[in-house]
Amino acid sequence: MSEEQEVPFVVVDDHPSMRTGLRAVLEGAEGFRCAGEAGTVAELRKLVDKKQPRLILMDVNLPESSGFDVFTCIPSRREEHELSRQGPAVLFVSMFLKPNYIVKAVGLGAMGYVAKDSSAEIIRQAARTVCEGHHYFGPLATDALVEWVRSVPNAGGLVQNNAYNGLSEREREVFLLLAKGKEVPQISKELYISRKTVLNYRKAILQRLGLESVFELKAFAEEMGII
Repeated sequence: MSEEQEVPFVVVDDHPSMRTGLRAVLEGAEGFRCAGEAGTVAELRKLVDKKQPRLILMDVNLPESSGFDVFTCIPSRREEHELSRQGPAVLFVSMFLKPNYIVKAVGLGAMGYVAKDSSAEIIRQAARTVCEGHHYFGPLATDALVEWVRSVPNAGGLVQNNAYNGLSEREREVFLLLAKGKEVPQISKELYISRKTVLNYRKAILQRLGLESVFELKAFAEEMGII
């Protein structure tokens, strides 16, 4: 493979030995060439402007700033309908595998997340996958994501409350509008039903959920992760 066909990558970590190790892992795989190393986001910013890497291997814990600040250095991928081939893919390689870290990374635009002690093959596979425009999560990162999804009350549209799940589709529509602070006349107009019907739905919903007021309904909705 020619140099023009190789993927230029940058390694960002505040530990020189870690940078050397990650660099060796990818340089030992066909199709990659190192375009530079950085120990801080400030150093990375200069590299991105000068070297225009297609892949950034990023640590989370850095001096002076967070590794999440990498996204201030590169074009956003989140607003594109298709992944930009111009902006570099960000692959986090970190010892921090807390679900909130991984979720935040994904939300900001990361294409992958693997543990620092992952095997060379996993890191290489992750690098290849994210450079092809797909997401990749190492086994431990995947476990952390699953843990997070299962902890979200409304994940997949499922609310962990039997009374709520027993509401009809129309009752859920009225419930949601009430939870969002809509008044009876607004709901009546939006759903094309009479105000009396809205009042009947509201009364029935409160009774079925064991609530005393719309104020309690809003609190319930927030607690269950519905809004």
